[in-house]
Amino acid sequence: MSELPANWAPAPPTPPRPGAKSAWKPLLLILLSSLGLAVITCGGGFALGKDGGGPFFLYAGLVFMGIFVMTLAAIVVYFFIWMAQKSGSHE
Repeated sequence: MSELPANWAPAPPTPPRPGAKSAWKPLLLILLSSLGLAVITCGGGFALGKDGGGPFFLYAGLVFMGIFVMTLAAIVVYFFIWMAQKSGSHE
């Protein structure tokens, strides 16, 4: 195996692309849309009452609330990963 020359140095890290994608916009879009859908469908369920499709709208609202909570948990996890990456890049 050949040895490296004395003046060898690793290549400098490449900076991120200017158009690098971030996950913040899609996560926030899902968060806001699921909250809006939950409020609208639960409101429709309360407006219809027990007759007709009211309970189904309430269940649909609960599903959207579940999507909201799961997206919020994903945002919290992503935030900690994002902070760890930001702190590690300032060495």
